[in-house]
Amino acid sequence: MSVSARQLAATACTLGLAPLLLAQALRVRGRTPRLPGAGGPAAGSVPGWGASLRLLVLGSPQWKGSVRRITSRR
Repeated sequence: MSVSARQLAATACTLGLAPLLLAQALRVRGRTPRLPGAGGPAAGSVPGWGASLRLLVLGSPQWKGSVRRITSRR
């Protein structure tokens, strides 16, 4: 397994920029506002037509506290 000069240069650049990137990441994380969770039910149904539809949303804070399961009925 040989390592090309391009791979070595990319690794060197990445390691050289790591402190700057870490400082930038910590600054952005510290300045980003923390939004409160949404109010309302975490599950519910919406009357309508058509077959039932189940929706699961993972990892999205905008959906926190909102309706995660939608059921439509005829």
